[in-house]
This record gives sequence, structure tokens and C-alpha cells, in this order.
Amino acid sequence: MKDFYEILGVPRDASDEVIKKAYRKLAKKYHPDKNPGNKKAEEKFKEVTTAYDVLKDPHKRSSYNLSGQYSGNKNSFKDTYADMPFGFDSFAGFRDDFFENLFNATNIKGFPKLILDIKKEVFLTLEEIDTGIEKDVFYEKRILCPDCRGILPVMNNCSNCDGEGVKLVATYISQKFDIGLYDSKEIIITGKGNFVPGAKIGNLILIIRVKDHPNFAKKGYDLITSKTITFPEAALGTIIELENLRKQKLNVKIKEGIQTGTQLVLHGQGLAKPNDHGARDRGDIVLIIAVETPTNLIKEEKELYLKLKEIYNNKIPITS
Repeated sequence: MKDFYEILGVPRDASDEVIKKAYRKLAKKYHPDKNPGNKKAEEKFKEVTTAYDVLKDPHKRSSYNLSGQYSGNKNSFKDTYADMPFGFDSFAGFRDDFFENLFNATNIKGFPKLILDIKKEVFLTLEEIDTGIEKDVFYEKRILCPDCRGILPVMNNCSNCDGEGVKLVATYISQKFDIGLYDSKEIIITGKGNFVPGAKIGNLILIIRVKDHPNFAKKGYDLITSKTITFPEAALGTIIELENLRKQKLNVKIKEGIQTGTQLVLHGQGLAKPNDHGARDRGDIVLIIAVETPTNLIKEEKELYLKLKEIYNNKIPITS
């Protein structure tokens, strides 16, 4: 048996995080979906998954470190029951009837309470929502135990699944996320969920979570942002620079006399909409202006503002 640490390419004192990263890298490399028809890659993927299954579990890892062996992957159970007078395959009918009744059962001894569908949160940035992206989604799911195959008399003595008939394994899918997604949007991936005896395989439900952005808040396909300008800029007008999600520089003209709370709409500079073919198929950027009240004035500034105050109060005539 190959050393599990060598399989994952990590030292024996590797942390859980290092082991997880090593597994994800190798699982992505050898995943059957990326190596169709490649038996060597398939075997390597199983090898990597088996190693990770042991090393991610503190109890299994401790046992493995002590003995240097792990019996959970031996295909010995069929051999164990092969010499029985009724034969190994005689369990098949019992197994099928048992599983058929299991799906709606909640307290059958020997089986955990299982849920068909798996829900997994996926966090996307506004930039990723704007352009669309393909990402690897890692998760865990339950499969039929490859050793005991869920056959009850064998299952009770199965060290691979601890007598549960199903086994929790780490896996991943490569998923394309289109433009125009929004928070709490659910994407259903059929047949990628848990195995439940007596029922079809469940689905993987990806729940979109939109990450907070340092510059924008999302409202539909519009992006909300704010900009603080000085009192002189508000009074006299100015041009400010703004950057959209695509790193494009936008020059925004501020008219003289603008007030705090004024909203300026930059059309077509927001998020891309589904089936986007141009700027007109985008939302807008809504820029909210805030005028900063000056503080900690120096002497010259105070004198200027006192002069302005006198003008406002019409105490002296305005001269050119």
C-alpha cells in the first residue's frame, strides 16, 4: 500500500489546511470529468480521494499514523461471504427491498438519517457577476460504500463506512456561472447530491452569495456609489474621476452649486444583464454626492469664510 502522505505529496506533520489544499490540487488534476476514458487518471483520483478521506479525519489519521495501514479500502467483504451456502448474491433481493423502504424511514438502526440534496454557498465578486466565470466548487457528498455496497450483514462489519452503508467523500465540480446572477439565486446541478438507498441520487444546489465590494453596492443591475467633494468644488463645480467594474476611467462633471445627496446617473456603466451585447444592455452607476463641511480651518481659510458669510448676509456689497 502506498503511503497516504506520499500520495498527497505532504509531510507527515502537515496541517489540515495543507492536506486539504494538496488534495484539491490533485483531485482537480485527476478528476474523471477532465480525463474521460483515462483509467490511470481514474485510479489516481480514487487513490488521492482515499488518502484524503483518511488524513482529513483525526481518528482515522491517528490510527493510520500508528499502524501505517488502513483497512477501509479492502474489497474483502465479498470474499468473506463467498463461501456461505446461500452465496453472496442471495443478499441482493433483501438489500433491494430493504433500501426501497429506507427512503421514508427515519429511525432504521444501522443507517444514518440522510438528505438527498446538498446545499453549497458559492461566493462571487461583482466583477465575476459582471463578466461570468468558471470556478471549481469543492464539497462533500455521500456515496454507496464501495466495499459493503450497503448489504446489511456485510455492512455491519464494514470498516470503510463504519456500518452505515454509505460513505462521505470529498469531490468537486467545475461550474460555469453566467452574468446577471444575484444574491440567494439557486443553481441546481442534477445528480450531484447524496446517494440515499432506495431513492435516486440527489442534487447539488449552489446558492449564490454576492461579496461586498469596497466601492459599489448592488441594486438590481445598478451599482450605487458615493463621492465626497469639498465645499469649493461644490460651489464652483469640478470634474471627478470614477472607475467602473471594468477598470475604465470615467470623468464625471460636477455642476456648480451641487448639493449633498444629489444623485448623478451614469447610464450603461452598471452590471451586465443576461444576453448582454453592448453598453445599453447594462445597468447604471448611481453616484451620490456628499459635500464635506470643512473643519480645522487655518487662519487664511477662516478669513475667507468670514468674508463669504458677510456676503451671504448682504452686509457688504459684492464687488468684482
